[in-house]
Amino acid sequence: MLAIAIVPLMAIKRLDFGPMALAEQQARQGIPHRGSAHHQGESAQPFRHDNAKASFVWAPLLVMALVLIAMLGPKGFPFEPVPGSEFRAALSTSYFFAAITLIGLMTGYRVRALNDGIAVYLKGMSNMMSVAIILVLAWTLSGIGKELGTAAYIAEQAQAGFPYWLVPATAFLLAAIISFATGSSWGTFAIMIPLVIPTAVAIDAPLFVSIGAVLSGGLFGDHCSPISETTILASTGADCDQFEHVRTQLPCALLNGGIALASFVLAGITAHPGIVILALLVQLTTVILLARQHQRRQPAAAQAQVL
Repeated sequence: MLAIAIVPLMAIKRLDFGPMALAEQQARQGIPHRGSAHHQGESAQPFRHDNAKASFVWAPLLVMALVLIAMLGPKGFPFEPVPGSEFRAALSTSYFFAAITLIGLMTGYRVRALNDGIAVYLKGMSNMMSVAIILVLAWTLSGIGKELGTAAYIAEQAQAGFPYWLVPATAFLLAAIISFATGSSWGTFAIMIPLVIPTAVAIDAPLFVSIGAVLSGGLFGDHCSPISETTILASTGADCDQFEHVRTQLPCALLNGGIALASFVLAGITAHPGIVILALLVQLTTVILLARQHQRRQPAAAQAQVL
């Protein structure tokens, strides 16, 4: 929620601070940032073709929706629960037919050769292999921990004197560390959820808050990690150096992470929904103060540069 709330503050209200504010100022002045293709003397041109059609966008989406409805509708979706395995199978099938539709349209309109379209599709599949491997290894580690009784051991040790109200904050920190090191939020969930739930139940810690702490910590560490697919895709799409992207967004993420950690401490004591509103107000106030501080520094820095 904090990550979503800070986007309009910085994008619409332009309440930038730290390295992000400097990068934004340089972008408005037309100064190329480090690592960009323009900065390196290259030209980053998007793929264009005279025969491109709007149907390249809506037709695959329509096919995907129709396949989903055809496969899940007879099972009662969206009014009846559908098993996760069947839902994932329907999603995979709809994605496949949507991709086939797009490849066929581009081939038919002579925008891209059939072999090139298939090659792009296979390249996209290969890029997902690292994510799949991390998930499989995470599930393996989780399974080993379950067989060894790791969850029961942690719950037993927690009952010996670990404060129940610290479980959410501790889960947030551990999830953040694991996801930062591995670059995978989903892998972190697979490791942490089977450990946190028994521990929270054993010592009467707020269960939903503890689960939320794992999800929040996993996302926080994932967005801060330079090896995360989120970081790589975001920086590539913006024509920005991967580590430059991490450097500029890290203060924003750390601000949200600090507020979230303090909020989970409070939520561990009293799982009151008003803590969310309090966290958002703290974020808004802090961002405004930091942005104003940066704006006050700019004239002084410009004057010093002139002198």
